[in-house]
Amino acid sequence: MSNTSLYFSIHYLFYLQPKWQHLALNTFSDLKTFTEHLPQFLTSVNAKNPTYYIQRLNSFCVDTYTKKLSSLGIHWIDVNHPDYPQSLLELVDPPLILYYQGELKFLKEPCLGVVGTRHPSTYGKECATFFTKKLSSYVNIVSGLAIGIDGIAHQVAVQEESPTIAVLPAGLDSIYPKRHFNLAQQIIKKGCLISEFPIGCHPEKFHFP
Repeated sequence: MSNTSLYFSIHYLFYLQPKWQHLALNTFSDLKTFTEHLPQFLTSVNAKNPTYYIQRLNSFCVDTYTKKLSSLGIHWIDVNHPDYPQSLLELVDPPLILYYQGELKFLKEPCLGVVGTRHPSTYGKECATFFTKKLSSYVNIVSGLAIGIDGIAHQVAVQEESPTIAVLPAGLDSIYPKRHFNLAQQIIKKGCLISEFPIGCHPEKFHFP
């Protein structure tokens, strides 16, 4: 990835503001310029607490961050990489950086999202199990690793030895929910965990679209 420091710094700073990420990327060509003009940039986007962002950037070390990623076995890819999933590029503001464990290639294959309530009825559980089992031979099952239907979908796909992709609402160093930690490890072996959130970022209500 070209200009790694700039990409990581912009994403780390504005991971909750995808529009700001792309605006900054299109405005600045290197980290030095971005750092020097950050106050003006924050003013231009009407940031409510510019001091927070300036302090956050000043405390961020790309080398330390990337070493931590490596130590955790977390890979990453930027929006301009040739292997970036084409389907995500169709978004108005695609995630600037994706973090993943496992094989990202499964996102390039036909996928089907299976999501639902965290408190399914017996009938709901049976339906989720039935349809996931039937469909996982033809498409890769994508869900959110949550309790309930999401977890059932992943578990069935794992049992069928079919690839499944879990999209997490936090950094990949914070598997959520914790009770699905072992399931997440199984997914990594023949599938993919993926997140648009940097490590150190914990799940919040507004992370669940």
